[in-house]
Amino acid sequence: ITEDIELMIRIHKYHMDRDIPYRIEFIPEPLCWTEVPSDWKSLRGQRNRWHRGLFEVLMMHRDVTLNPRYGVIGMVAMPYYWVVEALSPLLEVIRYIIVLFAWYFDILPLGYWLGLTALVTIFGFLITHLAMGIEALLVRRYTRVSERLILVLISLTEFFWYRQILLIERFRATFQVRSKRGEWGQLKRTGFE
Repeated sequence: ITEDIELMIRIHKYHMDRDIPYRIEFIPEPLCWTEVPSDWKSLRGQRNRWHRGLFEVLMMHRDVTLNPRYGVIGMVAMPYYWVVEALSPLLEVIRYIIVLFAWYFDILPLGYWLGLTALVTIFGFLITHLAMGIEALLVRRYTRVSERLILVLISLTEFFWYRQILLIERFRATFQVRSKRGEWGQLKRTGFE
């Protein structure tokens, strides 16, 4: 269901299990075209599938997680995927519930809540801009100032709408892993112009 990540883990495992020296390189320029979702329903479905697929891959290769034999892949990458990618929707929803609970029972003063929200928003904004900066330096895909300015403006709003849409889909997908195992679903295609 998410064959790219599964393929990469399988390549790592194959070589490490056989003590075969290897190197996997990243090519930043696309070698093919893919059609992105053209509407919100398709985007939500895609993100749902990706999240379920991530769980399937992590379960399939759970022997790699925290296994020193697999080096950085086992000790850093796999735990990262478990905590930051797979379980983060649950942790984020729990965080929202705790904050609402604390606000409702006046445990967390409004000033602290606003400060914490501002800190999380600024941190997310900085991470996004760090990624955009790396993209601009290494790939030089967005060369015009106007293109970069548009990216900056859009990224300012991401935390307040796009993130929640993805959170809802990833949260739903977490509970659909067993019932929709291996299910891809229909992907609406509109074609290229």
